[in-house]
Formats: sequence, structure tokens, C-alpha cells
Amino acid sequence: DELGSREEINYIFKMMEQGTGADRQLKVFYDSKEDYKKLVDYIIDETNAGLDYTPSVPKAKSKTKIKINPKAKTKPTSKPLKIK
Repeated sequence: DELGSREEINYIFKMMEQGTGADRQLKVFYDSKEDYKKLVDYIIDETNAGLDYTPSVPKAKSKTKIKINPKAKTKPTSKPLKIK
């Protein structure tokens, strides 16, 4: 009480009932038959829960148009990478 952290300390009881975030992630992973996509979707949903904004993907603003000629013969622009 003197530190003003009673609410944070009381969260321990909720963790004991519901498990930690890692426990919940493992449950989703195993319940989905080890589907990583479902796990990542769950993590994203949990991360965004309660946020006041909706993440968006910025649109490309390029006005450059490229025409591709499928019959054109091209040469590589760089030499192949040599790995030792």
C-alpha cells in the first residue's frame, strides 16, 4: 500500500487462475495443432486488445510506372555471390 502497487500485486491472483501470457500462448499453439499462424494471430489480437487505434498498412505513393516486356532478353545486374 505504501508503494501504491496493490493493484499490480493483486494481478498475481488472476495469473494463478488464468495462467501467464506464455501459458495462454502455449494453449493456443497446442489447441491449433501447432499452427504458428494461429498463434501469431492470437498474439496480435492480444497485443491490440484495448488499444484506441486500428493499425493500418501504409499505401505506396509511387507514381512511377514500369512496363515489362516479357520477350526482352536481360542480363543479370550483378555477379553471383561467392560463398566460401
